[in-house]
This record gives sequence, C-alpha cells and structure tokens, in this order.
Amino acid sequence: MSVKVRFAPSPTGKLHVGGARTALFNYYFAKHHGGVFCLRIEDTDQQRSTKENEEDILESLKWLGLNWTEELVYQSKRFDRYKEVVAEMLVSGNAYKCYCTTDELTAMREEMQKKGEKPKYDRRCREKTESSALPYVIRFKAPIEGEVVVKDAIAGDVTFNLRELDDFIIARSDGTPTYQLSVVVDDIDMGITHVIRGDDHLNNTPKQILLYQALKKELPVFAHLPMILGADKAKLSKRHGAVSTTVYRELGFLPESMRSYMIKLGWGHGDQELFTDEDLTKLFDLDGCRQSASVFDVKKLEWVNSQFMLTRPLDELVSLVKSVEGSDLSSLMTSPVKQNLLKGLVERSATLIDLAKNTKTFLSEDYDFDEATAAKVFKDYPKELLRSFGEKLESLTDPTPEAIHDLLAKVVEESGLGFGKVAKPLRVLVTGGLQSPDLSLVLAALGPKAVKNRIFKATDRF
Repeated sequence: MSVKVRFAPSPTGKLHVGGARTALFNYYFAKHHGGVFCLRIEDTDQQRSTKENEEDILESLKWLGLNWTEELVYQSKRFDRYKEVVAEMLVSGNAYKCYCTTDELTAMREEMQKKGEKPKYDRRCREKTESSALPYVIRFKAPIEGEVVVKDAIAGDVTFNLRELDDFIIARSDGTPTYQLSVVVDDIDMGITHVIRGDDHLNNTPKQILLYQALKKELPVFAHLPMILGADKAKLSKRHGAVSTTVYRELGFLPESMRSYMIKLGWGHGDQELFTDEDLTKLFDLDGCRQSASVFDVKKLEWVNSQFMLTRPLDELVSLVKSVEGSDLSSLMTSPVKQNLLKGLVERSATLIDLAKNTKTFLSEDYDFDEATAAKVFKDYPKELLRSFGEKLESLTDPTPEAIHDLLAKVVEESGLGFGKVAKPLRVLVTGGLQSPDLSLVLAALGPKAVKNRIFKATDRF
C-alpha cells in the first residue's frame, strides 16, 4: 500500500498535545507502511500566525523525534496556485461570484431562524450571469440533493445530507483562499493518500469530498481521531493545566515517554503499556484505533516517564537534568557507590525535575528538612546514640555500604532499641526526610565525615 501523510499545524499557537498526538499517528502510520511523512505549515492567517509559534512547533516535533521527509510546505507561498484553481472552478461552473453584503447575509440568517430553519446561505447569487463592480466572494456550487458518505477508517461510514450544506465560500473578497479550498488543493498537489486528523474536522470532510469530486481527483482515505479529554471529561484545554508540548519538555518528561503515552490516547495493542520507537514502527496501524475519546491522565504519564527514565544510561540523565533544570549531578557519577545511589534516586523520580529535587540533598550541605516529619520523629529520639554512631562511622577504615550496615546493626543491638527507632531519625537527620534509597548506601555515598557533620549539625538544631 502506497502511503503519504501530512501533519498540517497552524502557527497561531504552540504545539498542543492534541496536535502532537495527531502528528504521532501520521508519523507512525507512514513509518509502519514504509511511507512518507510530510509537514505543512498552514499560515494563511497572517494576523495570528507568528514565527515564534512556528519555531516552537518545529522544535517540538524534532524533540519528539518526528522527522518529516520532504521540504516544508507553506500555504502562504501558494496563493497563486489557489487563485489558479478558483479561476478553473469558475470556468467549469463549479463556483460562482457572490455579491451579497454583510447586512444581507445577516438579514438572511435572521429570517431563517425566525422560520425555525438552520441559518445558511440561500444561494441567491448562484445563477446570476451579469457581472458587477461590487466586491464579491467566490462560493462553491454544491449539489442540492443527495448525500455525502465519509468512509472513515476509524469511525466507519458517516452520512451527511446535502440539504444541510450550503454553497460555502472558497475565496474571500480579497482573493485569499478559505481553509476548505487550500487544504484540498494542497493535499492533491502533495499526493496525500491518507488524511489522519482530529474528529473536530469531521464536519469539514463532506465539503472537501465535494471539492475533490468537482476537481475530478481521487479521494484520500480519511481517518478522524477521537478527541482528548481532561480529567473532568471536558475537552482538554488550558484550565486542565499544561497543554503545550514545550511545557511537558520543561517539566522534565522524556520524548520517548510522550510518544508512548500519547499514542495510547486513541490506539492500543492488547495490554501493552509501554512502546518504544521500534514497537510503534512494527505495530502501529489504523485498525488499532478506538472510536471513543481518551482522558489525558498526568499521573499515568508520570508513571510512563518513570519507566523510561530507568532505561536511560545515568550519564544521559545527568546531561538531561542539566539542560532542563540546570542542576549539575556529575559528582554523583564519580564512584560506583555514588552511581548506585543515583540509580536509587532515579527509581524514586517521575521526571527529570523530580530527579533534580531528589538529588539536592546529596549535592549540598544546605538541604531542606521536612519540618512536620522532623518534629514528629525527633521527639525523644536517641540523640547521643546517633552522635556516637557518627563518631564510630568516621573511624571505619573501609566504609562500604556493607560495613556501614554491620556497624549500624551493632549499634542498634547494643542500644536495645528497635532498628526503626535508630534508623528512622538517622535517615531524617542525614537526608531531611523519610524517603531515600537504602540507608547504608546513602551513608556510604555521602562519606563518613559528611555524615558525622550532618548528624552533629542536625542534632544541635533539633
């Protein structure tokens, strides 16, 4: 099967996660079938389109690993082509000039509403033959009777009654094309075989099918993706939190995590939860797409990200944390013990930002205490016993995690206290909280001198 698809964002905003999901579906559909993935910038709205937004879209797609095959297509550079097609349609009788003013159109809609009818253009200029010097738009001469059936690869057959459609505008009074015309001309000229997009475009599809038929061109396969919802089951928007792909990058998510999670918003393969690039290239196809809407769950995304972080080499994570958050974790790579500590911290981190926060305790003497936990744990705790442990720890000739564990066990046994009565306050004294990797590993990575200093400084405070 020959496949050529396109992702066609408008640079009137940053790349929304819904747009990124559409790009992913197009990209992996093409990759699975050995086809071509193209990128088209739909920048005909010159007032709202910005270079900044365009750059954000391009950088976000590159970050996600979605590389387009052919040269970028800009709609703003194709106005002559659209005018050429409009002129052909006027000659063929598939389009006509409409001279109706704004006031006339408003009165027309109001009259239809009074009659309880759907407001639409009444086609009064459809059969006019005389020319005029008045401003005009170009309307498509749509069939009046019959049906248009959208054979959707995801939703199945969707039927539209032509009585519900009007003679829609294909060129404005200034000569610029409307979306309906430009997208069809572009897809024809680019040789697009499959149009995969959000189902908010489904109502546009019958109009575009009519244009294909008027231009005597073969239809592409249409596939409309169900929308993405927020946790409240409303359409995902800014009020649900971050919706820009750039923001998720800044929050410390990995591109492979975003790919794996977002591809599941409308597609699946059995019970598999995590998908690599190789998995998606092998498995993704439209027959796995669902018709129902999907809920964007940040907690699930965090879990997916935590799993992919475990697959990254430590040195890569150190580099990524520095580029995203600015923290330098390189000192935790200087010995096998410190690297094991870093591995343990990665296991407790959902994002790169989490990892930066979790390592802060081990990179600076100025670490934060969980005040509520400290107040609870340090009530009647064995302060002098812990200070004594710090002294004994400093005297160890080979302070490996195993040796430190044995020393701590001996101190606990001699004290007659339970292990938790000693280890819990010790962990809080040294790390500021109750959550950390194995305590013996933590103490070994920090080193005896630093641990003793932390014990004495904290016991002076609490």
